[in-house]
Amino acid sequence: INRGINGLTVPRDFPVFADLIRAEEPDLILIMLGTNDLLEGRSAEETCHRMEAFLGSIKSLSRPVLLISPPWLQQGECVQKQELIRESQRLGGLLQELAKRENCLFADAGEWGIGMCFDGMHFSPAGHEAFAQRLGEILASLTVCE
Repeated sequence: INRGINGLTVPRDFPVFADLIRAEEPDLILIMLGTNDLLEGRSAEETCHRMEAFLGSIKSLSRPVLLISPPWLQQGECVQKQELIRESQRLGGLLQELAKRENCLFADAGEWGIGMCFDGMHFSPAGHEAFAQRLGEILASLTVCE
């Protein structure tokens, strides 16, 4: 069940998401957020702190979580500052440390070579295909999904 929303940042309205999770009773929660936080001017550390609060809010739901660090931003029409690209590259390591502390599964889509379109932040058609293939491999390897 895709709950992705264009422009979504790491949620601050925890009860809404907790209610959605309770209602759907998923076997696994996949979270890939952070790019829009960076685009709004937050650092990788600030974004990770927001994710930590979010994960803490859904921990009581007793569902396994796969935390996915977003693919790295690339130079493009909407991504012109190298600092923004560097922050997107730093986010993966911070989220990986967070996943370990929070006992979450982790995947770093920044390492998957996802191609972006002209804007530097949205997947190209080939990027969508590469992302789906890699995520499918990861999901197939998890016993929680059987």
